[in-house]
Amino acid sequence: MDFSKFLDDDFDVKEWVNGAFKMVQKDAPGKADGHAATLVMKLQLFIQEVNNAIEESSNQALQNMPRVLRDVEALKQEASFLKEQMILVKEDIKKFEQDTVQSMQVLVEIDQVKSRMQLAAEALQEADKWSTLSADIEETFKTQDLALISSKLTSMQSSLAMLVDTPDYSEKCVHLEALKNRLEALASPQIVATFNSQSLDQAKLFVKVFTEIDRMPQLLAYYYKCHKGQLVGVWQDLCQTELGLGKQLAAAVEQSGV
Repeated sequence: MDFSKFLDDDFDVKEWVNGAFKMVQKDAPGKADGHAATLVMKLQLFIQEVNNAIEESSNQALQNMPRVLRDVEALKQEASFLKEQMILVKEDIKKFEQDTVQSMQVLVEIDQVKSRMQLAAEALQEADKWSTLSADIEETFKTQDLALISSKLTSMQSSLAMLVDTPDYSEKCVHLEALKNRLEALASPQIVATFNSQSLDQAKLFVKVFTEIDRMPQLLAYYYKCHKGQLVGVWQDLCQTELGLGKQLAAAVEQSGV
């Protein structure tokens, strides 16, 4: 007999009973009562086995219940402990963030101090550089090397830019301008000769030198003056040529009697 039907969710008692008797009437007609008694006995035995299984499972469940309760209590304690640890971790993170902000502020302040110290060191170096260049400039002028003198003056000019706040800044500016004037006076004859001879290489050299010492307007003035003189000379020659040509034409006219 198939007892698996009892496990179906849609189990129907009438249908099961009718199915059981239908098979008996087909195989052995007239033995329905005996078959019914046999089925009842088998069902009772099956029920007894199910009861025994339920009782055994219940006993095991009761025996396991204290352990389950202990496990539940342990899980509860662990959950509580985990919650406390999470709170502590959260507090540590918050404290770390606060400490980090303070540390970053300290680092920023230290970096600012470092930057100021570097600026002060650079200013001191430039001041020392100015003193050295000022001491050497006279010897440099004696060489009459315009490129070398210009290089020294350019370095002095860079140093002076770092010494704006020094008490004698104005005096240094006047001294530097005087040195530039000396360089210009020294180069003046060569400049005139260069522009008059139209020497391109020398002209490039003077453009470089006067650009470095911020004197390009003065160099252009030399150029315009020399160029003007050349144009005036050409114009005068042209005028004299035209005058001579006019006299020759007048003499020819007189001779021809026209």
